[in-house]
Amino acid sequence: MRPAGIYRIRNRATGKSLVGMSADITSVLNRHRFQLDNGSFPDPELQRDWTSLGADGFDVETVDLLEPLSCQVFCPLICRKIIASVATQAANGRTVLVLQPVLVLQPPPC
Repeated sequence: MRPAGIYRIRNRATGKSLVGMSADITSVLNRHRFQLDNGSFPDPELQRDWTSLGADGFDVETVDLLEPLSCQVFCPLICRKIIASVATQAANGRTVLVLQPVLVLQPPPC
């Protein structure tokens, strides 16, 4: 089973962060890096900054890994963790863009 968790792509110059979640964090981070490196990331502001600053201008990191869980537990738990992470970022005066919706109605496939 691949690791599930919360990740962040943070612009070192501005402090802006994109926070997301995935049932397969390794694959999603690889996909995001590929999209950013090739100019095809869906968020135009992040893409502009990445193109301008390059990969060295960003921290791409895993914020939290989750233990393997059943599908019924995964979404509510990860959503609570994302809310806590975003609240912490906002409390520290940083702008945060949440890539995934906080309310997840359907669990990831198991």
